[in-house]
Amino acid sequence: MISSQIMTVYWNLNLTNYNWLMKNLKILNNVFYLTILRVFNYALPLILIPYLVNILDSVIYGHIILAQTVSLFFIVFVNFGFPLSATRQIAINRNDPHKITEIFSTVMSLRFVLLILSFLIYVFLVSYSEKYNVYIEIYLLSFGAILGHALFPVWYFQGFEDMKYITKINIFCKLFFTALTFVFVRTPDDFIYVPLFYSLGFVSSGFVSLIVIKFVYNQKFIFPTIQDMIFYFLDSLKYFWSRLSSIGYSNSNTLLIGVILPIKYVTYYYIADKVINGILSLITPINDAIYPYLSNKFNSKVFRYSVMITLATSVLASVAIFLLRDFVSILFLKDVVSVFTDLLSVLLIVIPITIIYVMIGAPLLLAKGYIREFNNSVIYGFICHLLLLFLIYQYNYRLEIEYNGLLFLFVCSLVVSKMILLIIRCYYVVKYDLLKEFD
Repeated sequence: MISSQIMTVYWNLNLTNYNWLMKNLKILNNVFYLTILRVFNYALPLILIPYLVNILDSVIYGHIILAQTVSLFFIVFVNFGFPLSATRQIAINRNDPHKITEIFSTVMSLRFVLLILSFLIYVFLVSYSEKYNVYIEIYLLSFGAILGHALFPVWYFQGFEDMKYITKINIFCKLFFTALTFVFVRTPDDFIYVPLFYSLGFVSSGFVSLIVIKFVYNQKFIFPTIQDMIFYFLDSLKYFWSRLSSIGYSNSNTLLIGVILPIKYVTYYYIADKVINGILSLITPINDAIYPYLSNKFNSKVFRYSVMITLATSVLASVAIFLLRDFVSILFLKDVVSVFTDLLSVLLIVIPITIIYVMIGAPLLLAKGYIREFNNSVIYGFICHLLLLFLIYQYNYRLEIEYNGLLFLFVCSLVVSKMILLIIRCYYVVKYDLLKEFD
């Protein structure tokens, strides 16, 4: 009798350990796929930059960068808050096929409506703006990236914690069209192929993702009710402003630098920003992978280890890039450009700051249900950033600051505003005693 009870306990312990192992292996598997995808997404532009800088006219390349930057703001509008709200809804209701169909159909319908609005606004802006009108074809072709994001329901795969399809689809489609860019762009007159292939990479991956959802997941589409559309729209609205603020940090700098400074400074900032985000792309997949898991059932051990790994990695990566900053300059600009290396050195401060506030964000605040606090922290930080940019813009002409000085003021505004965001999130952690589970 006693022997039987011991065997039962032993079996239950092994089963518990097995289940824990399988859950954590799933997280590690998702981290692996997301890391590959993030590295790929940032590696491709970094590979293209030296080639395009060498081939294209600097003014034309500057417009290509600005077109992609403008598109990013519309991508945020089309995505709205669904990457967070829909991911959470899918994760919670993944065992209810009827509910999943409702979520998928409603969110995709809402994104289609937002896509149409985006197209109308986008065409108006590029048609009536003298700055964009000069190379209007670059801006119109770049809209394809917005369409591609609208078609690709990343949140669906994230909600099911199945990241392999996201990775495989993106890599195949974007690698193909990036290869075409190298094949067709041979002279400055071939610039039109850059935004064309850039957009086709996103559009093709969007269509392929829908095919996978249809035939692999057997996902159906139904026409949503008005009540469902209102519900999921309002549920997503809670996250929208924070996502807009988040994407606005670096990209608002790029836009304003393009307005105030010569186009070469846009290139300097764009390359430095890509390097920084490339490093973050190696680390932030941990955040994306554990968020749906912690939303379903919070695990303090998983969270604690994730923070330790990401923070240590970010510090090591920052030190490595600082030591290799001259090499980075030669790699992308064919020479050691002091303005660029100094700019990159200052921007490296952003990496550990970003990692900490990102890990406090979705995996802790959102997973614990502090949605308002999560959104407010990003919004308040971005408001501070906009105020700093406004001051730079206003006093630029009065003080006649040299171009290099202005560029570093833009960078400092980014660092200060991100630090404010981090302080705000730390305040919420202390206020709600969210670290009590880690004692």
